[in-house]
Amino acid sequence: MNLPIYDQKLTGLRQVVVENFRDMIAAGCYKLLVPGDSMNDEAMIKWAGVGVAMANGDTQIKAIATVVTERSNDDDGIVDIIDRYVLR
Repeated sequence: MNLPIYDQKLTGLRQVVVENFRDMIAAGCYKLLVPGDSMNDEAMIKWAGVGVAMANGDTQIKAIATVVTERSNDDDGIVDIIDRYVLR
């Protein structure tokens, strides 16, 4: 799936979900796991099925996220969360 660049992350995410909804349901993707680390990710984190904050993220993002990684985005935090929640 090629993701176009959008000015608003949430707008882009919603468009991708709507465009690919049938494929996602068929594949069993009932919850979207969305990572973020700063306040510009707030709407996306709140909207996601599983909002993930990076360990080095803003305090406010960590407070609204479903999960906070044990590692920063510079230290493979997204790999950590994929290992813990997607691949197991």
